[in-house]
Amino acid sequence: MTYAPEFRSEMLTEPSRYFPPLACDALGRLKRPILLVSGERSPAVLLLVTGELERCLEGESHVMVPDAGHGMHADNPAFYNQAVLSFLRRQ
Repeated sequence: MTYAPEFRSEMLTEPSRYFPPLACDALGRLKRPILLVSGERSPAVLLLVTGELERCLEGESHVMVPDAGHGMHADNPAFYNQAVLSFLRRQ
């Protein structure tokens, strides 16, 4: 798997330098429907971020797109599109 040079640099940098502190209480006050979408094969660091968001946004929707990496809309477009459309129909 090939990543952009910027992503490789991020992976070698202390996360606190490019990830701001997560204000869970502030995220929990969001009053908008939120759909978190992950690819089954997304990079581990992105799955960790999504896990933290899911924890802070208790009760919000999270979809794991099977057979997909970070480009889940291209890796499994049928599943991705159905998940997003289903979420939008509920709103």
